[in-house]
This record gives sequence, C-alpha cells and structure tokens, in this order.
Amino acid sequence: MENVACCRVLWVITIVILGWYGGSAVAGDPSSSPSWVRLSGNVQVIGEYNQQQGSGAFYRYPFADRFVGRVLLSARLTLFDQIQLPFQLRLTNREVGYRQPFNQFGASLQAARWLRLYGGYFSLTFSPLTFGDQRILGGGIELTPGPFYIGFLYGLGRHARLPQGTFLGEYDRWFWALKAGVQSLDGVTVLLSLMHAIDDSTSLPDTLQLPAMENLAGSLMLALPLTSSLHFRGEVAVAAFTRDLRFPETSAAESIPRWIFVPRYSTSVDGAAKVELTLNPRSWWNVRVRGEWIGPGYVTLGYTQLINDIGRITLAPTVRLLNSRLILSGSIGLQQNNLLQDKLATTQRLIGSVNLSAQLSSAVSVAASYTNYGIRSNHVNDTLRVSTISQMFNFNPSFRFLTGTLRHSIAVGYSYSSVVDHNVVTAQQQQFQGHSLNIAYALQLPNNWIFTTTIFGSKNEAGENPAPSMLNISETIRVPVFKSLELLGSAGYGIQEVASQQSENFFLRFSGHYSLKPFGKLSLLFLLQSTTSENSEVQFLRGSVRYSVNW
Repeated sequence: MENVACCRVLWVITIVILGWYGGSAVAGDPSSSPSWVRLSGNVQVIGEYNQQQGSGAFYRYPFADRFVGRVLLSARLTLFDQIQLPFQLRLTNREVGYRQPFNQFGASLQAARWLRLYGGYFSLTFSPLTFGDQRILGGGIELTPGPFYIGFLYGLGRHARLPQGTFLGEYDRWFWALKAGVQSLDGVTVLLSLMHAIDDSTSLPDTLQLPAMENLAGSLMLALPLTSSLHFRGEVAVAAFTRDLRFPETSAAESIPRWIFVPRYSTSVDGAAKVELTLNPRSWWNVRVRGEWIGPGYVTLGYTQLINDIGRITLAPTVRLLNSRLILSGSIGLQQNNLLQDKLATTQRLIGSVNLSAQLSSAVSVAASYTNYGIRSNHVNDTLRVSTISQMFNFNPSFRFLTGTLRHSIAVGYSYSSVVDHNVVTAQQQQFQGHSLNIAYALQLPNNWIFTTTIFGSKNEAGENPAPSMLNISETIRVPVFKSLELLGSAGYGIQEVASQQSENFFLRFSGHYSLKPFGKLSLLFLLQSTTSENSEVQFLRGSVRYSVNW
C-alpha cells in the first residue's frame, strides 16, 4: 500500500501547487489577471417518440418507452484560467444518472512558458516504443526551458478487478516514466525515455493464481539532418519483462536498485527499433524509407496494443507537379514475423499502394488509388499454408459548372475490391469480388435552394457463398426559409438481394432547424422507414424535438 500513499501525497502536493500558482496569478497585475471562476458548457433538452411494428427477420424488439425525454448538461468549470473541471448531468424518464468529475478528475496548469503540471487523471506520450497510451491517476510534470525537455509522471495506470467468468482478473498496475534530453536544437533531437510498470499483487486476494508482472523499457530517440536534403529520425529501445513475480530473483538483482527493476528467472530481455530516412532534394518530390523491428520478446506495458515479433520496411515516394495540382504518391512495404526463425512457419505480408490527386481545372478534379495487399505463410503442412491477395481500386472524379444562374456539381465514386485465396484447400470459400458505384448530383438555385440526387449500387460475388447486392436512390431538398430557419426533406428507395431473397426499403425524413441566437437552437425531426421482404415487414417511426444552448 506504499504506492497508494505515495500517489495520494503526490496528488495533494500537485493540487496545492496548482492552487498556489493560480492564486499568485490572480494576485498579480489586474490588467493581466485571469478570472477566478468561469463556467461554460451546453444544455440539451430532447423529446422523442419511437414506434416499431411488424414481424419477421427485420423485426428486432419493441421499444421499452415510446416517449422518451432527456436533459443533458455538459459543463466545464475553469479556475484561474488554468484548472479545468468537467462534469456531466443526464436525466431521462428511462433512467436517471449523474456523473460527477471526481471519479475521473484531472487538472493541468501551465505555470510558466516552460513549466506544466498535471494532477489526477491525465495522459502523456513519451515515445513510440516505451510509454504512450495509458491514462494515469497520479501526478506529472513537464519542463521545457529553451531546447531542453524534462518530463516525469507517477501514478496508477490500471485498477484491480476480480475474476469474472473467463476473465482472470487484473491487479493494480503502477507506472513511473521519465523523458529527458534536447529537442529541436538546430534540427537535432536527442531524448532518453525510461518507463517502469509493476503490478501490486496485494490489490487482490492472495488465493488467486494470477501472475503479477513487472516491466522496464528504455529508449533513445534521435532526429538529425544528415545533409540539407537528407533527414534521419529513429528510436532504439530495450525492454525487460517479468511474466510472474512469484519466481525467485537472479544474482543480477543485487547490482540493480530495486525501485528500477528486479530480475527474476521469469524475466526476458529483447529490443526494438524504428527508423525513418527522408530524402527531399527538391520541393516537388521526396522519398521516405521506414524500417521497424520489434523483437518477439519485446514488451512494454506502456502500450497495450503494441505487437511484437514484427519486421517491416516501407518505401514511400511523393511527387508534386504543376504547382501541386497533380500529386502522385505511393508506397511499397514488406512485413514478416518469426524474426528469430524459432516458429514452424513465417508469415509474410506485401503491401503496395498508388495514389493520384489531380486538379485539372477549377471545375474538374480526379482522385484515384490502388492498393495491393498479400499475405503468405510457408508452413510445411499444405492444409495450414496461407496465400491470399487482396486488391482495391477507387476512382473519384468530380465536376462543377454553371448554366446561367444555376450551379451544378457531380461527384462519382467507383470502387472495386477483390480477395483471391491461392490455398488449394480453402480457395472455394475465400474468393470475393465487389463493385460499387455512387453518383451524387447537386443543383443550387439562385435562392439557395439545393436539390441533391444520390444513386448507389453494389454487386458482389463470393464464390459459392451468397453475397449481398443493393441499389439505393434518394433525393434531398434543402430550403433556407430565412437566415435563422432551415428546412430539409429527403426520401429514398432501395432494393437489396441476399441468397436470391429480395427486400425493399423506403424512408421519408423531414427536419428543421431554427436559430434563436443568442438563446440557442431548436430542431425538429420526423423519420418514417419501412422494410419489406417475402416473409418480413417492419415499419419504424421516430419524431423528436431538440433544444440546445451554449454559454
């Protein structure tokens, strides 16, 4: 429980410092003094009516309440123009809930240009390979005097949870992290990052057979211009990870301070690296080369989603022509696992893409892209081999033109996707081809009425398996009655076919928005939707009134 006491003391000290700096700021020059208290936020009052009737596959379940009323309050209390306290209030006839800020309360203070303090719940990113996506309950500090940077945090990153069902449970997990160095000094950045995480095995009953973990990760980040047109950026990291704190300590534990790390017989050590070279000899073209190597034993608890045992290299050129009216870019990359060749099979992935963006004139533009993604496994057993190629092509031209006082715009989107399985065992089940086409035409009248017609269709094939195909047509009318009132109406019809079974969809929607400036905004919505097929029919009706105001 020492960690709990330390965190509470750190939290109290941080709040005292925040209040002292805030009070000092207010006591300064009246002309530059911030306000003591400021309240801002939003209130929404919503009334809804929902009705659904029908039977069959499309029918889900009846609404518990046809009439639903809601009051939503989101507010932020600001003290001394530095400390922010958010809270929410939610009242409905279906449920009543109140969420106050103190279950996840966080405060930060920019005490000076070079000093920022954190307290409560907060997030900081130290490096891509050590610490970044954890939300901490504790305290932190960032100092940036000149080109120098020093950052430190300490706190609880995960709360203990008892086992439930297939979930084995979790201990309290405590973190401290440090980053220090020089950044952006004549284009040179050198930063050292260190992260430590440990589970508190006393936060759950000791009768549980749940392993507690410890982790130490450190990295060196470096960015520097090799020449005027060649720049380097990278990070090299090493991590020690103990999977079970119940294992005995090794002899190396005597030479390392216990607050840093305790090596045990369940400890593994591995490394990782990320590098990027950017070649930019001319303003109209550049090339980036990215490499990544994350060892199979590299673990950092500062990132919950970091995948290890991956090697990846990517080449990405970009060309800008005609004053950037024509932009060509692409990338090709190779990724594989089994870096130490200690597994039965190695999986390789090849990813390539080409992108085109062209502004042919003020009225015509074109965007296109092609992506090819392949995955292959060399397992010795034919039934376990994987060989799949996925492709996707998109083509999106758009046109704008005038005829007298009428403004026209046409946007077209075509997409083709394909997945081909070259495994002789599963090929018949994994073949897929899909085409989709979307056309949108908009007409704007001199009185700012806008008519928009949209047509969308798709046709898919999935080998022996049924694949859905559909066709949808909709029309939308936007009518600005006067400056503060806008009306919108839309209607649509669609046909969908799956496994030789056809269904039809129809919807009718009307909405209106009236501005009551400075007293808020009033909105009205009406929606009628119907879905029918041979054995099913469902009608859905919704109406709502909403009033919102900001202050």
